[in-house]
Amino acid sequence: MEDLLNPAQKNSLRVTLRRFEENLLHAQAWLDGNEENGVLYERKLILPAERRRQAEQEIRRALDLIGRVSRDFDLPIESENSASLIRGEMSISWADLLDSRASELKRCGEVHPGLSSALDPSIESLASIALMLTTIFGK
Repeated sequence: MEDLLNPAQKNSLRVTLRRFEENLLHAQAWLDGNEENGVLYERKLILPAERRRQAEQEIRRALDLIGRVSRDFDLPIESENSASLIRGEMSISWADLLDSRASELKRCGEVHPGLSSALDPSIESLASIALMLTTIFGK
């Protein structure tokens, strides 16, 4: 069936199915009890048992169908180093952190005169760490 798609169509289909597969696997991780407990947030899945079972069943069905379509159209597996994803996220965090310095917060209203000395050293240290992580994961 692979001859039914031109190369651009094949790539488009692969990208769409890959994104859906990633979302399904993330949802399954939450169903499996994944929790995030940070300093500023907590995240966990709260779902009644019956809906949890339904979700797991639908995820299995979708993953099976993705596998079948992938085989039918000979869609290639893409191997990716997670370092590039982490590097990209750290780069975005670096920019966001720099945008959180006192001088940048004026976009949200008047800035207290003492804010820069209280906030900026910590923000700049965090931005420096994010930039260092960008470099580490870029090698």
